[in-house]
Parts: sequence; C-alpha cells; structure tokens
Amino acid sequence: MPLRGDVKTFSLTAIVRMISAEAKTGVLKVTGDGRQSLIYFKEGKIVFTSGHRAKELRLGALLKANNLITEEKLQEMLKIAQVVEKRLGTLLLERGYISKENLVRILSYQVREAVTEAMTWGDAQFVYSEGLDGYVEDIRFEVDPDRIVNQAEHWGRYRKIIPNDDVVFQIRPGALKSKSIYAGAALRVLLLIDGKRTVAQIISETGYSRLAVYRALASLLAAEAIARPMDIHQKSEPEPLPIATMLAFYLRLLQVITADLSGELGGKKARASVEASLGHLKAREEFLLAIGSNEDLTEGVRSVRAALQQEKLSSKELLQGLNQAILTLLGEENRLLGAKATLSTVRLLQQVLDDLPSDQQALARAMKRFLGHQESKLSSGTSMKAPPEMTAAEVMATEKTGSKLELEGVGGSAIVTFFGQIVQVMLSDLEGVLGVKARDLFQGIVRNSKYYSSFLSQFSPQSNGSANAIRIREYMKTRELKLSKQELLEAFTEVIQILLREESRLLGTKAAQQTITRLKEAMARTDTMHQPLKDYLADLLARQPGGWS
Repeated sequence: MPLRGDVKTFSLTAIVRMISAEAKTGVLKVTGDGRQSLIYFKEGKIVFTSGHRAKELRLGALLKANNLITEEKLQEMLKIAQVVEKRLGTLLLERGYISKENLVRILSYQVREAVTEAMTWGDAQFVYSEGLDGYVEDIRFEVDPDRIVNQAEHWGRYRKIIPNDDVVFQIRPGALKSKSIYAGAALRVLLLIDGKRTVAQIISETGYSRLAVYRALASLLAAEAIARPMDIHQKSEPEPLPIATMLAFYLRLLQVITADLSGELGGKKARASVEASLGHLKAREEFLLAIGSNEDLTEGVRSVRAALQQEKLSSKELLQGLNQAILTLLGEENRLLGAKATLSTVRLLQQVLDDLPSDQQALARAMKRFLGHQESKLSSGTSMKAPPEMTAAEVMATEKTGSKLELEGVGGSAIVTFFGQIVQVMLSDLEGVLGVKARDLFQGIVRNSKYYSSFLSQFSPQSNGSANAIRIREYMKTRELKLSKQELLEAFTEVIQILLREESRLLGTKAAQQTITRLKEAMARTDTMHQPLKDYLADLLARQPGGWS
C-alpha cells in the first residue's frame, strides 16, 4: 500500500531519510502548487528525477552553462531526441557530443538540485510507491539522499535572508578578506554583484540553479562580503577627518620645521618665516603660540580649534590652508638655505611621520608621498618650488592618483600604448586565477567609466598599443570628439586603480603585490620614450597592496 502524506504534518526530509535508511527501491511523487516531481530510488539511492524542473535546471541549460554544448547543437539534438524518442543525455552520449564522465556529473548535479528544490515546497503532498514504475536505467549514477537532505535544511535559512529573486546586493567596501569564499559558485556570483543586478539576473547569467546561487549569496553574506544597498551606509565622499586630528598632525610638522629653521636662522627669523607661511590662515596668533610651545600639543590644539570655531572654517578649508603653510615654509627654507638644508628637513619630517598615532596615518601616507617627490627633486638638484596656487587637493591627491604628471612631450598615442601594455600584464595575472571572468571584470570597470563613450569603448586589451591608438583616434575623429592628454591619463589611472583594488579584494593583498611587482618588471622593459609615464605609474604603485582594498 502506497505511503501518503502532507509535508506540513510529515516532512519530506523525514520520508527521504526513511527510504535511504531502509534501502528501499521505489518512486516518491511530490505535488503542490501545480507542480509535480518524481524522485526515483534504487536501494536507498536516488537514481533519477522527472516532472517539474526549473528552467535553469533543464539538462540543456546546464550543458550550455558549463560550455559543453552550443545553442545551435542543443536545438538540433532536442529535435532529433523528440523524433527518435530518446532522452537528450542518451542521444548526446551515443553521438559522441559529450563524455560519459561529464554527462554523469551534470545529471548528478541536476538531480541534487531538483530534489532539494522539491523538498522546499511549503504546501505539497507526497505518495511513495514500491517499484521503479517502468524506469529504464540507461545512464547509471547515484546520488546520496543524506547530502540532499542537508542541503534542503539550509534552504529555509537562505530564504529568510534572501526573501525573493528581486533582491539586489552590492559588495561591501574593504570587506573581502577571506579567500575561503572565493571558490566555485561564490566567486562566479561575486563577480556579477554590482548593486544593480537582481538575484534573478545573477541566476540567469551564471546558469546555476536558484538554490546554488542562493547558497553562494548566503556564504558571501555570512562572510560580510556583500549586503543590500540599504545596509551599506556609504557616502559619496569620504568622511572628513576630525579637525582636532588635522591640527595635531600639522602643528607637529610645523614644530619640526620651525626648530630646524631656528637652528640655521635663529629664533626670530624662523618665527618670521613661519608667521608668513600662516598669513592666509585664520587664528594665526593661536597657531604661532601652539607651534612655539615646548609642551604637549593638546592645549595648543584646543586653543586653535576654539579660535577656528568662531571663524566657522570647514575642515576642507583648514586642510587646504595647512597644506599651503607646509609648502610655503619648505619653499622659503629652500630659498634661504638651499637644497641641502631643505633636504635634511624633508628627511627629518619623514622620520616623524613614522611615529604618529593611527588616527593620523591617512594624512601621514599622503604627506610621505609628497615629501618623497620633493626629496627626489632636491637630491637631483632640481629646484623645489612652492607655487602659491598649490592646493590641498594636489598635495593629498597622492591618496588617489599618485604624483601629478607633466604631459609636455608625451603624446596621446604614447599614453594609450603604454597603458595598453600595463593592462595586458594585469589581466594576465587575473586570468591565471579567475579565467575568462577577468575579462568580464575589466569590461565592467570600463563600462562604468565616464570615459567609456568618449574612447574606452574602443580600447581592447587584446590589441597592441598602436592598434588601440589608431582605432581610438579614428573613432574620436569620426564623432568629432575631443579629449585632452590629461583626461586620457585620468581614464587609464582610474581603470588601473579599480583593477588593483578588485584584485586585492577578491584574491588578497599578496596577489595584488605580485601584480605590482610584475608591472614594475614590465615597465623596466618598456621604451625610454615612456619614462614620464613610467615615473608616474611607479608613484601610483608605491602604495602598499592593503591601500587598494
């Protein structure tokens, strides 16, 4: 007599466990919501399923998703299978279009996912009957029911955190630190998460079953690698540094420079130089008192901050003013005492930056790079200048784009050629781990660039530099587009920055560092005509890999 029941009173997982434990041979029919699934057991193992099957779980869809058959060949075989009344898998195997090993792998996966899905139906009835009811075992394989039961028990948890296929996720900034989540389905799903694609679109583009995608998303959520956009409180601009932190940082640097100047010029002249450098700042008297104090800076910071609050000075305006003061003061030292004395002060400042507290490290990193540029100029005998138009953005830009490049004598074709070689090296490294998904990642970055329609749509990492340059030039010419060399540089800088950041997030800082090393080796082999570009990129790469996350 068949065993019948309702899944609300007798769970399907319990039925499957019972059939497995008693090594039964028979068919379990599950019906509900207009769907029906037949699960065939032989000696307690699942050997076949039929009936309702999600679109992405059909054999043809799975074969295409795994690049085992083309759409054209699939349609041809489906028509033939209908005429000769054979299963698609059997026909493909007979005609040599697929190996038995691959077919068994896909069928096993199909059965596991289909049965797991059926076991999640909330309003369904089941009937179990002994015997295989005419089933012919033409392709033999077995699936362990216990594994499927374990999968099904997780499904309820997946649906609680991902309620439907319309949910959208995006990657948490700087959250990808564990390599354990970057394997198989999780990595493939991760590369499609962009804050725009829905779960349904990800399912469609991966070719995975709904359950497999939900499972991957659940693992990424558990690792805090992704979140729904509403859960990521991300601002369009970075959170400004606290004014007290900025004041403590710059007052310390100004104290060091003042002490150095006093040793050479005497206290009175040094104070006059410092006072002149602060002339554009509000609360100048409070600044001078704090710099001249030999005591802890805490009281000085408090005094200057109180004066600035009365002036209603924004943190951005303060940052610009303090950067200007440092530049002006170093420039004045260079004018009065020469490059050797200024170089000594620059190196002393670099030592001081190493010992600052953690809350000042963002400022310290930017200032280190600026001082590094000045040290190179002073060491080579190049005159150091502190132009009055130098802004905070230009000093702190090293946090984003590295040093400012003088583009005189550098042609647009040279920029395209040089960065084409650099992108090829980076993608070669990524492809070694991500395969073809590295190209997808690159194309996604390019498509999101504001320069995509201007020229990046014509840039191909597979082409050599001259081919890219010619194609881009002709494209812009026919559309009467104009682009400066600075904009070309900005576009490629953005692409490289994002590629490095994504590599660091996806594969870890060690992988990013290896790519940086390879880029330096590649630059050493490039033509000397690219030297300004090589210097520019070398500065961009000077950051630690962790800085790209």
